[in-house]
Amino acid sequence: MTTAATAIKPTSMIDYERWNRELSKIQRIYRSNQPCPHILLQDVISPVSALSAAQHFPGPDTAAWIQYKHQNENKSGLTKRDLFPSQLGGIVDELNSPRSAVS
Repeated sequence: MTTAATAIKPTSMIDYERWNRELSKIQRIYRSNQPCPHILLQDVISPVSALSAAQHFPGPDTAAWIQYKHQNENKSGLTKRDLFPSQLGGIVDELNSPRSAVS
């Protein structure tokens, strides 16, 4: 047996096969929702990954946050990718990846 044949595929944070199987149904729901097309996708990220990211999410007192204050907003942002905890960074990378539909 070759090394490639015995390689273990890493667990994905997103079950692309599942979402691709449901794509036609999801499209119909999205298009028919009122008052405008919209959809709520639950459990896109694996529960283990989501829980890990939530547990490591930076608290509001973390110095890395950038504060945005204006008469219409008061929010924080973390724009430097290298400051993300690895659990959160992995999810951000996965959601921003160019992965396309599974054939």
